Amino acid sequence: MRRVVYSLALVLLVTACGSPPAAAPARSSSTTAKPTATKFVHPAGSAVPGTKAKFGEPVVLAIRSVGEVGLVSVTVTAEKQPASALADYVNEDGSKIKNESVHFVRLAFRNESDVDMSALDPVFFKITLSDGKVRHRDSIIEPPLPKCAVKQVAPQKLMTKGSTFELCYGHVMADGVSVAEIDYHGHHYSEKPVVWS
Repeated sequence: MRRVVYSLALVLLVTACGSPPAAAPARSSSTTAKPTATKFVHPAGSAVPGTKAKFGEPVVLAIRSVGEVGLVSVTVTAEKQPASALADYVNEDGSKIKNESVHFVRLAFRNESDVDMSALDPVFFKITLSDGKVRHRDSIIEPPLPKCAVKQVAPQKLMTKGSTFELCYGHVMADGVSVAEIDYHGHHYSEKPVVWS
């Protein structure tokens, strides 16, 4: 049966109870210098944290993969599909889909460096809708729509310079709601994500 499945990512907070803390050790007269953190310097040609771009505009990200920092050009698009795209699908309970539409979110990658970028993880892309709700890859259509097959794997084809890879996710949302922005918040962009809108 063709259906739309909604799955939620749960975050579990585990609190461990241990034995009472041991007594603090005696202070030593000698002091040890604290190590100095090395500030990451973004390679030439890569986007700095906080960069803003429009949908369809490629942005070169500096991303660590296989122990090295490489450059990957990323193009993000979000397109609403016609109502007919969901004509053959039903909800989990078997009811017809009403007042909802599907949007294709595409992530196109291109390796711009000599670094093997096959370990790049798309999980660091976050989708924010116009109603303020946040999604990652939590709305899955089964079976996948022909023009947007869902892939839950990292882009293994980005091993050499010039290689490309594309991911597509179909997100079902209420009519009138759209994709407001998509951001990348991985690695050196965690505090100031790169945002497409």
